[in-house]
Amino acid sequence: MDGQKMACTEPRGLIGCAVLRGAIEPLMYAATDWDFVEFLDAGLHTTPTKLRPALQDRLDMITTPSRIFLAYGLCGNGLEGLRSGKHTLIIPRNGDCIPLLMGSYQQYAADLQENPGTYYLSEGWLENDFHPIGQYSEWLQTYNEKTARRLLELYFKHYRRVLLLGYTKEELDRGRNLAGEGAEFLGLAYAEKLSSPRYLQHLLKTGMDLTVSNEDLLLIPPGGETTSIMFIRELEHNHTAAGGK
Repeated sequence: MDGQKMACTEPRGLIGCAVLRGAIEPLMYAATDWDFVEFLDAGLHTTPTKLRPALQDRLDMITTPSRIFLAYGLCGNGLEGLRSGKHTLIIPRNGDCIPLLMGSYQQYAADLQENPGTYYLSEGWLENDFHPIGQYSEWLQTYNEKTARRLLELYFKHYRRVLLLGYTKEELDRGRNLAGEGAEFLGLAYAEKLSSPRYLQHLLKTGMDLTVSNEDLLLIPPGGETTSIMFIRELEHNHTAAGGK
């Protein structure tokens, strides 16, 4: 039953995307002790076929049955088919990480309904070069300018707005120049939103005692396996998803 609780006695750990590191670490260390914490290469989200094997290898290396929090969404089906093995997995029930950065799935869905074609950014995305200028610079290293420009047009043609998210005013201040330059580079509208760590706090706190999946969090028991349908919510709408994707 939702809300049923039991003491969490097994080792606790977290494996997450490096994009979320700066958002997660202050919340983790302020709350409780963790047995292991690891953030994987942020570039894995751009190739979902590599994300699941990377996560699976890491889970399989952990020999002691543990409660492992995964700071990921479905991420382009990158988490589909992930086997828990001897562990219990706690995973946010989202298609990507933007609801974690915004504060709730409901706020995310409402924003997308109001502003379809939004390219979301955060300090973590900017630090890992997942932003319009960073993407274009990466293409220039592989292709000539004409081809890079064409890729830019195709990749961003459905976007209408760049939205920078930040938990604090200081975060927004640090990211404003680069995020704003990216919006100007693409000829898109630019906006900022002071968001909330509430969803991440919910993951780290509620996940400790969770016994079954609920609306916001998936629990994959030992011997279980993820499927993409587990991540679907009633509020899901067709949309262009996270920044850097």
